[in-house]
Amino acid sequence: MTHERIRRPGAVDHDAPARLFCFPPAGGGASTFYPLMALDSARIEICPVALPGREGRFKEPIPDSLPALATLLAEDLSELLDRRYAILGYSMGGLVAWEFAQYCRRMGLPEPEALFPIGARAPHRPFADGEPLSPLPGPEFVAALDRLGGMPNEILTRPDVMDIFEPILREDLRNCEEYRYSEVPVIDARIHAAVGTRDALVTLDDVDAWAELTLGDYERLTLDTPHMIGRDLLVQACSRLIGGWLDAPPRLISTF
Repeated sequence: MTHERIRRPGAVDHDAPARLFCFPPAGGGASTFYPLMALDSARIEICPVALPGREGRFKEPIPDSLPALATLLAEDLSELLDRRYAILGYSMGGLVAWEFAQYCRRMGLPEPEALFPIGARAPHRPFADGEPLSPLPGPEFVAALDRLGGMPNEILTRPDVMDIFEPILREDLRNCEEYRYSEVPVIDARIHAAVGTRDALVTLDDVDAWAELTLGDYERLTLDTPHMIGRDLLVQACSRLIGGWLDAPPRLISTF
């Protein structure tokens, strides 16, 4: 499988019967999920998704809303929905994954069998409980990100790196802050979430609200970590989530 929107560094293409599409957090790109390539196997293709405005798509404008971003991604990836698939969304990526699944339902495209939100509040739980972060002045913006643990310290402490990341982060956060849940049908896909016990951005209640949005199974995996999950723990958590899905019988997903 070769596709310009999927980044599979060092992996040989193969004809696995299932795919996992991975949507990154605010400010992040497909490289967020490169550690997960260790889980690539004859059973599943790990598919880190490239987003506009970063990495290889740096020159492309970022869509002005999360539903618009999800629509763009669904149109980009529609030809790859030809087998069992699941979606993993990290933080902002969880909301994008939800909107992606809803778009597939509306357009009669194959729907995901499973959705894996990691460190992501359910879409009907408001993102911004207090003052929005995206319009804060530079030093206050960086201080807020540092306090919340929303970005690695090696990025926040490097002005040259922040010059690149800050505009992307602000646009992504603005889209998250302005996102409004629309009353839509629940999905058939099972939802298995993961969240850190020390996550300053998402509460356990925010995560467990995903259970209200599926006709399938819901499960929460709790990790002893802050919002930014370390490489090894991310791989371990995703291995468990993916394994539980692949070992379960394929679920018949309705389309409309």
